[in-house]
Amino acid sequence: MKSFETVSAELKKVKANNVVTTTVRNINVTDMTTWQRVSITLKTPVKGYVADEEGNYSEGEVNVIFVSSFSVIAAFRNNPKTAFAGNYIAEHPNCLQVLLSGAKIEIVQEAVTEGQEYTNPWSSNPTPTPVEYNSYYNHITNIMELSDVSVELLKELARMIMFG
Repeated sequence: MKSFETVSAELKKVKANNVVTTTVRNINVTDMTTWQRVSITLKTPVKGYVADEEGNYSEGEVNVIFVSSFSVIAAFRNNPKTAFAGNYIAEHPNCLQVLLSGAKIEIVQEAVTEGQEYTNPWSSNPTPTPVEYNSYYNHITNIMELSDVSVELLKELARMIMFG
């Protein structure tokens, strides 16, 4: 399996993909069947597909993106200042609502097209799945800065892990 850095670098090399640095305003975590979907409200809009009154989608700008909790946890684990928290976050994904709020993050928006056979670059499963419609698959590739509240909470988490 490729390293986090390798996958991030490969995604950034693709000219059709967008690399965006922005700030997180709000987080919601939703339990799915076998994973958690993280809805991230961003301070500044990014490319996305929006529906009109008839339900037809066209490219525009959105303030909300969706990612898997697994990708967010991978970004935490890749950051030397937050790596220790990865297992705790995996067991308690709702804590992302606090830990990621106010964070400055880097996102790669992977451009995918309808009918494309897509393989998740982070997965060890090589089986492709067909893309149903044009979209941007969002990947957090760097947690650049955490809010003051998150930094304090991570310090408390570190103490809890170390001293019970």
